[in-house]
Amino acid sequence: MVRRALLSLVLAACGEPHVVLQAARPDAPLPERQKSYQHLRPAATAQTVIVNQSDGSISTGHSSVILANGQTVHHPEDMIPVVRDDSPTAEAGRRHAHHDRWDSVGWTLSTAGVLVALGSIAIPVIDELDKANPSPDIWWTGVIVGAAAVVVGSGISYYHGTRARDAKVAAFATYDASLREYLHVCVVGTRLVECDQVPPPPPR
Repeated sequence: MVRRALLSLVLAACGEPHVVLQAARPDAPLPERQKSYQHLRPAATAQTVIVNQSDGSISTGHSSVILANGQTVHHPEDMIPVVRDDSPTAEAGRRHAHHDRWDSVGWTLSTAGVLVALGSIAIPVIDELDKANPSPDIWWTGVIVGAAAVVVGSGISYYHGTRARDAKVAAFATYDASLREYLHVCVVGTRLVECDQVPPPPPR
């Protein structure tokens, strides 16, 4: 618990960068919209592999999407400008941003709790080191408050972190369709065409 909370300080300091995505307007000429799709379409996904040291279990998650233009999207909310506001991708992106903020709040609270608890023990001990018969007076109030902050913060982080990961998976899974819907282009064979030019399916 202590190592994990302290690790959050490092993760918070070196979080993944945001990207700025821009696409042609939905009413732009077809060639411009085709070019936007070719640049912004998903080309690959990168996964994070987590190994649980206690039981050896392995879990994976879609941590980023690599676009055809080389940009890497780590935050689903960065996709919102190139999809419709009511699209599944935009909705999932907003959910991810909300839960990710609270996940950060939880880890910050946990980390602060660890530091308060450790300080409540370490400071009295250090003050007594130069004495012949050290008898440190531990600040138990600080230890209890710090421990409570760790428990509460970990609960907040677990709840919102799980939902943030689910929202990220949903956003990445629906992005391609949402991008095409925003640009009003459809795939027919190997061609990108206006969606209203897609021939109807043959009758059965």
